[in-house]
Amino acid sequence: MKKIKPIDNLPDDEWKSCLNTLETELNINWLQENGDNPIQILWQRTDISASQELYILSKAIENLKNINKTCLNQQINKIKSKDKNTCKGHCFEVIALSYFQNNYKMFPTPKGTPGVDGIIEYDDIQMNWSFKSFGVSQRQTEFENKSKSIETIIKNIFHKNKVNNFDITIFFTNYPETDVWNSLEEQIIKDISIYNGQKIINKNEDKQYCYRIQNLSSENLANKNMSYIFNAICPYHKNEEKNFCSKLDDAVSNLLKYSSLKEKTKILKNALLIHIPDSIDIPNCIDWGQNYLNDTNKHINLIAFYQTYIAQDENSFWIQHAWKYITKDLILKSPIKIQIPIGKITDR
Repeated sequence: MKKIKPIDNLPDDEWKSCLNTLETELNINWLQENGDNPIQILWQRTDISASQELYILSKAIENLKNINKTCLNQQINKIKSKDKNTCKGHCFEVIALSYFQNNYKMFPTPKGTPGVDGIIEYDDIQMNWSFKSFGVSQRQTEFENKSKSIETIIKNIFHKNKVNNFDITIFFTNYPETDVWNSLEEQIIKDISIYNGQKIINKNEDKQYCYRIQNLSSENLANKNMSYIFNAICPYHKNEEKNFCSKLDDAVSNLLKYSSLKEKTKILKNALLIHIPDSIDIPNCIDWGQNYLNDTNKHINLIAFYQTYIAQDENSFWIQHAWKYITKDLILKSPIKIQIPIGKITDR
């Protein structure tokens, strides 16, 4: 299965070497299995986005191999786990370590310290890092599932009525509970059943939601296939910040349980790097994280937030790496930076 290069100007030999690293360290037979491990699924894809993710992973594996092969083998065993969250979490640990390797003096953690994933030295500071990958919250999953159900209903009705293109956006005033979803479904079915191409704007009388239905403005749409845009937008659930900070606190507690100095001449600081899903924006994380730092009396000095998503312009698309951190009782001579093998870094 031929894989497209992650970037056009990447030398063929380098791309071949990256693929060879993955085939050797993860085992080509395992990669080609028809399994549901996230890396096996990624390996089966042939799009450029998959190639970019594989390129990042291969570079991270190569970096950790050069630092500590034993540590790499332990991580690979966990990456190949049948549990998807275990796989994603340990993939992120390997990748996160590589982001710091070229800019700082970094050490793998000794055995018996599962709460600490990396030790990095900045001048007279030893910073013990924990890398965590936060999944999508239960409320976000519920919202996505309900939205998908509404989307399917709309598509089926429009298909039956021979409507081949539409643009629908739904706005909720608050996080919708079951009664609001039921009201929306009933009302939107009435409107799309009589839709004739004229724009419809419907505001729920209780001001719980509103939606807009219109035709796509794009030209050159397929005549026989359905083309559409469907968006559902709502505020976070009222408990989202509380749940997020609870996960932060659990991660901090686990880090502090095993955090200790390697050299007594250094000053010990503790840091947390959180990989957040694209359903949460960085500014909210900064606000929630700052509230947590202000309220906690635990010895945590830095919380960094990291997020990846696909960005594009008229000519290309790439992996955008959002990176931003907040501190407490920590003075650094220069900002902490990460170095990525591909893509662009932003603070948003």
